[in-house]
Amino acid sequence: MHYAHRGVRLMTAHKAKGLEFDYVYLVGAWDTHWGNKRSISSFTLPIDGPVDQDNADERRLFYVALTRARSRVSVSYGRVSQSGKDRLPSQFIEEMNDSYTEDIDESAFEERLSPEVFLQAKRDTQSLSVADSEYLKDLFIEQGLSVTALNNYLTCPWQYFYSNLVRIPKIPTKYMTLGTAVDRALKTFFVTYQNDEVTKDMLLDAYEKALEQTSLSGNAFTEMYEQGHDSLSGWFDTYQGTWCKDTLNAYKIDLSIPLSLEILPNIRVRGELDKAEVYVDGITVVDYKTGKPKSRNHIIGKTKAVGSGNYFRQLVFYRMLIDAQDKYKMKNAVLDFIQPKENGTYVREEFTITQNDVDVLLKEIEKMSTEVLNLSFWDKRCDKHQKGECEYCKLRELMQ
Repeated sequence: MHYAHRGVRLMTAHKAKGLEFDYVYLVGAWDTHWGNKRSISSFTLPIDGPVDQDNADERRLFYVALTRARSRVSVSYGRVSQSGKDRLPSQFIEEMNDSYTEDIDESAFEERLSPEVFLQAKRDTQSLSVADSEYLKDLFIEQGLSVTALNNYLTCPWQYFYSNLVRIPKIPTKYMTLGTAVDRALKTFFVTYQNDEVTKDMLLDAYEKALEQTSLSGNAFTEMYEQGHDSLSGWFDTYQGTWCKDTLNAYKIDLSIPLSLEILPNIRVRGELDKAEVYVDGITVVDYKTGKPKSRNHIIGKTKAVGSGNYFRQLVFYRMLIDAQDKYKMKNAVLDFIQPKENGTYVREEFTITQNDVDVLLKEIEKMSTEVLNLSFWDKRCDKHQKGECEYCKLRELMQ
């Protein structure tokens, strides 16, 4: 195995669903962190009622975390909090069958990993430098390109580097979460519509369920629920009866396309179409947008605003994917804005994507690929950096 690929993967129990590992370390398994979560803002009546549903959900998630391990799982918790308060183990640990568990004497570990020893340990001189060109080249070739990655690179190479190439985790904003929930709700809605009639309540229920599966809570959840509910309600009223029944929903394409580059003869490209309406003479690609409707000039890149042209490039990218798959013919594309304009009207922008548009896109892909593989972007900074407004260029400065 290439040493660059060794390491420990850190993730939440939610993110680990469907994955398996030889060894799993489940940390922070103390009471109130796993199970018996407390809220000082409210309590449920009747007090002597059924078991708290939240605890049941947490127990199932704890089980999911345990069963990610093929060989062994280590469950641990700190006996004392940072504030000096004693902690109790999660009740889920106590509920585990003793025949499957073994208590470990941690004194040897605590001695070996005392703060004095751990913080003064010599750094591993074999660790991979973030500027290692072979590692970054392998990473780029393995991942390939999505249109989001390409758009990020064209906005700022370091936005691509941190967000897409090395993938520094970033908490999604409430608006990003809203977009994800709307996409899921519309997928459910149109899959149902293929074989059955649909109602506004079905769409709104699907949205509520999708939003409940996100990490939003409190005021943020309420705000996004109301915004999505109102937008989808008006959207349904506006377009009811106009939808195509024969659709492909959340349609994924992942393949390789040829490039005219000696350094990279072909590249992996991938994308997911929100919806494709299937007709006799081809398909109409529909991409949902949950932000405020953009002007047509902004969409096609004729303004100086940040992100100008990104939406159109996305549609061209989809045409490129569909052509390469050679299964459908894309006749046109639609940007469907789910949020209305300030006057309450809803907007759909339709485009015909030409072969010339695809050729321009391929040149952009080849230029980006060459710059990434040669690391020629390494000393570049984006326009916003000069104003001190680019968080990604600021991160790059820390690597000096």
